[in-house]
Amino acid sequence: MMKADGKRLLITSKGYTVDIINEISTCFGLYWTQCRELAGQLKGRTERQTCENIFQYVVDNVHYREDGDEQQIKTPARLLSDGVGDCKSMSLFVASCLRCLDIPAVFRYVSFAADNVPTHVYVVTRSGIVIDPVERVAGQPRFDYARPYTHKQDIDIMQPTTISRLTGIADGSRYGDYAAVAEPAMYSTKALNFINSEIALHVALLQSYTDREQRIEIMNYLDFLFVLKDGYKRYCQSNNELVHLCSILSEWWDSKYFGNLDSDEYGRLAVTRTRISQVHDEVARRMRANMSPSNITSDTFKFLAEHVLKNNRIEATAEQRRQYERAIAPDGKISGITDDQRRQLERDFRKTGTYYTYSFIDDKFIDDNDIKTRFSRVYKKRIEQQKMRRIFAENVSSVFDQRTIDNMLLQGAIQDNDGKQPQDTIKKVVQKQNKIGVGGWDIAAITAIITLIAACAAMLRNVVDLIKSIFGKSQVTSANIRYGKADETDFDAYLKQGNRNNILGGGSLPALPLIVGACFVGYLLLRNKNNDAK
Repeated sequence: MMKADGKRLLITSKGYTVDIINEISTCFGLYWTQCRELAGQLKGRTERQTCENIFQYVVDNVHYREDGDEQQIKTPARLLSDGVGDCKSMSLFVASCLRCLDIPAVFRYVSFAADNVPTHVYVVTRSGIVIDPVERVAGQPRFDYARPYTHKQDIDIMQPTTISRLTGIADGSRYGDYAAVAEPAMYSTKALNFINSEIALHVALLQSYTDREQRIEIMNYLDFLFVLKDGYKRYCQSNNELVHLCSILSEWWDSKYFGNLDSDEYGRLAVTRTRISQVHDEVARRMRANMSPSNITSDTFKFLAEHVLKNNRIEATAEQRRQYERAIAPDGKISGITDDQRRQLERDFRKTGTYYTYSFIDDKFIDDNDIKTRFSRVYKKRIEQQKMRRIFAENVSSVFDQRTIDNMLLQGAIQDNDGKQPQDTIKKVVQKQNKIGVGGWDIAAITAIITLIAACAAMLRNVVDLIKSIFGKSQVTSANIRYGKADETDFDAYLKQGNRNNILGGGSLPALPLIVGACFVGYLLLRNKNNDAK
């Protein structure tokens, strides 16, 4: 029989929902095998009988006791040893038994209020059997019963490692590992969506740089973002603590505390884990001393105030989320939606990034290369694409701010081109005096690029339809898409110099820059914040 080790695991004295959810997943991944022997004893002739046996075992052997300010999560062995626990520990035990018996199920976190903050958790099998030993009907426990809720979040018990990866930076991880999974945007605060988009964009940028100094600069900013994200998830429900977090991080950034010169990702993340611990200690110290936030007039703090403090709220309504789930539900079954499917909105935005190539070319490059005169169509389409980015940001303002939209689109443009840098490729096109083209590219490759661009335009129309279904509006029209779409005619004036035949034997030249997105230098924190889309 399983034995408890007698140790006490304190998760948090605050009990923030995101910390608790993450810790349940982590604890489950570590201790579910404790139930292997007992689960075999509880196995019935059918799945339903097995579930009822597990349910009744918990009812008979564990008394419900709600946690207070100190939120505790008990391992299965400790729960049975104590004989008392709340919904978190009971659900952990139930899920562990099911996992040992290879019965697919989910942790279901539910809310009963309008704010959609989960306050209860139980287990539901993939076949739909509810196991909630806590819930009572007329004072009695009821098998396969769930009280009506306003919002739910399901986490698959068969894949706990994907979720637990969000609890922090693990030993042996790399930047890409930490950024691989992000919270679904429709269910997160605008601030968390911004932070996730900054991390994802700069991880994409990191993969494309070979220059050591450039890579280190991006790594330093990513280290900053990792500490910011960890702190934000911890303090997002306490405005005073969150302000102190932003104050401390702005001080550290301005003092070059994130000026690590190491280029090894593994070693840097070990340092970042230390900084995460340090910033939490410093927040606690300043709160105890009742200190006033410092550095609040710095550009760094203003940047964090604009994108984090101001956006620390979930603005998407319950109805908008329901409309979104209806739109993305596989076969129309909302109950079967996974967290991965809930990320469709941000994925769809990224997939259209290549379409917006011209919009990301910065003003300096426009002026230095006289784009307005030499390539007037490029310049006009740049304006139209920037307009569309602003419109989309207005339409989805309850989920993303402008910078978050721009980050996702730029990340998509970079990824579509296998991480190649846009500015250098554009230079090869517009700065050639006697010929145009990029050496080594053939007609087949160019044709593939044009196909990708056409696909982006089609995806863009799908995004417009999705936005309409969620928010009931989208000012982006087919005319906007048509007028902003880049094509081979953008370079006709330049081709009249006699270069058309040199490239395609008399055919038209596809728009080479379209695959690369744009100049993204302005996306490095504190280097050029004025490059945000206007």
